[in-house]
Amino acid sequence: MASGPTSIRVHFQAGRFHLDGSRESFDCLFELLEHYVAAPPRMLGAPLRQRRVRPLQELCRQRIVATVGRENLARIPLNPVLRDYLSSFPFQI
Repeated sequence: MASGPTSIRVHFQAGRFHLDGSRESFDCLFELLEHYVAAPPRMLGAPLRQRRVRPLQELCRQRIVATVGRENLARIPLNPVLRDYLSSFPFQI
């Protein structure tokens, strides 16, 4: 990208490697790397991701509440700020 390096997901499907959002696939990860290193730089006009990615903090809160149960949160040794955050999970699981 113009602002510098960025990360992109590499997929392995049906024995072939491809970049997220790309139709080109390769038998070997090194072939994929050589192809994109040799290619002229291209910029994305828009993000590939079409849906909002939930923050890790939110995903962790959901998993903790689902595992322990909302009614058992008081039994976990946590500081009050974290306990309030976990208790404020707005959904029933």
